Amino acid sequence: MTPRAYALKAGGWTDPVGIHSPTPPLSWRVGGAAGDLEGFVVRLAGSPDELPAAAGHPVPGAFFEWPRQPLSDGEVVYWQVGTRAEGGIKWSDAARIEAPVWDLGAAAAITHPAWVDPRADVGMPELATSLLIDDTVTRVLLSFTGNGVVVPLVDGRTAIAGELEPGYAQPGRSTPAVTWDITEALPPGERRLALALGGGMAYLPDLPGRYTKYLRTDQSLWVRALIQIWRVDGTRETVVTSADWDARSSGTTVAHWYGGEVDDGPGGDAWTPAVEVAAPPHHWRAAPSVRVVAELDGTPVRDRGGKQQWDFGVNTAGRPRITVPGDEAATITLIPGEIRGTDGRVDQSTTGSPIWDRAVLGPARRSWSPRFVYHGGRYLDVEGAPAGTTATWQVLRAGNESLLRFSSSSDFLNRLHGAVDRAVQSNMFTTFTDCPHREKLGWLEQQHLCFDTLTYGYDVRAHLTDAVRQMVAAQTPEGLIPNIAPEHVVFDYWPHKGDITAFRDDVNWGRAIVEVPLRLHEQYGEVAAARLAWPAAQRYLSYLQTREEAGLLRHGLGDWVEIDESTPVELVATWGYAKALDGAAALAGLLHHDDARRAYSAHADRVWRRWRQEFRDEDPGSWGSGSQASLALALDSRAVPDEERASLTAALLTAVQRARNSFTVGEIGLPALVRSLSAAGRDDVVMDVISRTDVPGYGRQLARGATALPESWHGSDGEAGVISQNHFMLGAIDGWIIGRVGGLRRHPDDVGWRRVVVDPATVPGVDRAAVRYESPFGMYEVAWERSARGSELTVTAPPGSRVEIARPWQWGEISTTRMMQRR
Repeated sequence: MTPRAYALKAGGWTDPVGIHSPTPPLSWRVGGAAGDLEGFVVRLAGSPDELPAAAGHPVPGAFFEWPRQPLSDGEVVYWQVGTRAEGGIKWSDAARIEAPVWDLGAAAAITHPAWVDPRADVGMPELATSLLIDDTVTRVLLSFTGNGVVVPLVDGRTAIAGELEPGYAQPGRSTPAVTWDITEALPPGERRLALALGGGMAYLPDLPGRYTKYLRTDQSLWVRALIQIWRVDGTRETVVTSADWDARSSGTTVAHWYGGEVDDGPGGDAWTPAVEVAAPPHHWRAAPSVRVVAELDGTPVRDRGGKQQWDFGVNTAGRPRITVPGDEAATITLIPGEIRGTDGRVDQSTTGSPIWDRAVLGPARRSWSPRFVYHGGRYLDVEGAPAGTTATWQVLRAGNESLLRFSSSSDFLNRLHGAVDRAVQSNMFTTFTDCPHREKLGWLEQQHLCFDTLTYGYDVRAHLTDAVRQMVAAQTPEGLIPNIAPEHVVFDYWPHKGDITAFRDDVNWGRAIVEVPLRLHEQYGEVAAARLAWPAAQRYLSYLQTREEAGLLRHGLGDWVEIDESTPVELVATWGYAKALDGAAALAGLLHHDDARRAYSAHADRVWRRWRQEFRDEDPGSWGSGSQASLALALDSRAVPDEERASLTAALLTAVQRARNSFTVGEIGLPALVRSLSAAGRDDVVMDVISRTDVPGYGRQLARGATALPESWHGSDGEAGVISQNHFMLGAIDGWIIGRVGGLRRHPDDVGWRRVVVDPATVPGVDRAAVRYESPFGMYEVAWERSARGSELTVTAPPGSRVEIARPWQWGEISTTRMMQRR
């Protein structure tokens, strides 16, 4: 069987309707039998019948930049990939790309008259029009953008599979736009299409008895939409939002992104003409839509006096759904949370409080879930529900393709991998957030510090490209890339270690503008994010230069959430500054800006020298305060020559032992510490430390009941204050689990996963592991096992790949090796 391309994607999407870019990069994977894969060819045409028989553009890897003029309004293109092998070409199935109407035509932004100036004393706005759908209609597309959350309804029923659309936006900048095929929601007849609006991140009033992270009441809630109706004769009718639409205040009286939702029943006040309002420009969102990906059945754990509780088994993100028996009216209050208090009730101390939803149910409506908000939690208290009520939890996340399966003989590693993955999923919305309840903000450091964790688990090429766009949109006139993007709230009022700017201005957060595009290129071979980021990255580095003091940066959060607080802030900040300059030089080289590459490289050299001068002790085995983070960051730098690394590694091992074999680093030092120990062949130390239950760390987190990754090393016993139990910032360890315990890593000189290294590490208590990974190039499988009979390694790889297997393994020569091509 000749190698063949599969999983064709345009701009990271499969057969997109309403693609986000007029020039989407193309990608695919390769599978099939072993053989000499000579390369690929790509061809495009306007219909599946017009694909030419001759080969198209030759390409070297499993990715290709858009090869022709930009897509025009509504243009449909079909494309195929051919694999060249054994003198012939094997063509993939055809894939499809459809462009939206890029400028949304004549559609106006509209709202209810009462919402021109936002008001908390009226129901959420709902805008509607009537559509006549007859037997000649073959297809209906709905494209829209808006401020807040938009829920499309047809005759009162949800019309799309996407949730919480259209997603996050930088306040005052462009809003995201999306397209949905709603044909199946529109059977023949006169149909009422409504666009129901919720507050989202755009309208956050201060409501008595409800938690909010911040306040925003200066923006109107509005929607701008275009409907395209195709008929059998090929004609197309276009309907757009305008003042001719109807508007009313709905029965949803509260839709607060943080505090919860109140639904007093279907309907609302009388219909009135909509009004047009001013709106910013829009962009087409690249991140995939949020979907319901699972529904968890709740186990009732308490029912006393009309107060019931359900346990859904794991801590995750989504929304409760309640179903009541009979036909009597009932007002139900839902209170979600991650933990339970000593009284057995939901404890919201880790999520922000109070957070609650309420709905009035009657004979015509026996089931309900919030439409405009989501929560994080494991437990649900329910008040006002009759006996026989049931509850489920709808798990929500962005629809990035899941790529990974991991298993091992270690129950601890399996559970830790699951907890990290659950935290990633729970914060995978249209922005990668920090936690799904108290903040829901896009803190940037996670995107590059946990990049391997994200990309082993999911295809995030489109999602992280969208994240780069959000960073660019959030950049200030001075050039600062703030710590969060979109920057919904400006953190200039909350000092950390005396620095009032720390929560807004930290280089290890802001350098995501450099690191994420670089890592996207290494992972997927694409340069779209690099081109998008380059002007902003240059401005950001110019801004950082204005904050230099004697060649150092002295501001920021330091090694955030560290246990050993002795690590100097300026050591961590300047390390991040030098890393950003190194990254900028690499980014410039990728984009062929040779003068900039040389300039950034020279600047990085100066900063590294200054960093070494400031923080290296006369004893070559001591750096900074001598903390684990100080030593690990030194080992993970260009400031340490090879002849000093052995003594520095010995000092790091001593620092770990001095802490009773535990980690005392924070999230900045953690990846460097794990890399340094692994590079020194001490993966056994990593395993020993992370599995301990008697010291702060992953082992304690799991031992105390964590089913998702907490933000504190202490787990549920964190320091005073709000400590999320579902936060993936410490999730870099999953890259070690897959890459070192599982043994599968991209070769450091590779782009796009065509070349890999298989080198499972020796770790105590682990006798077998297996990884199955749908890489950007194709499927890899690594399985190993050791026993008294010997050791066996099986590697399966896609045709055309290069696999380098380390021999011998640290625990002895491999007795049996099987190497197979992917079939």
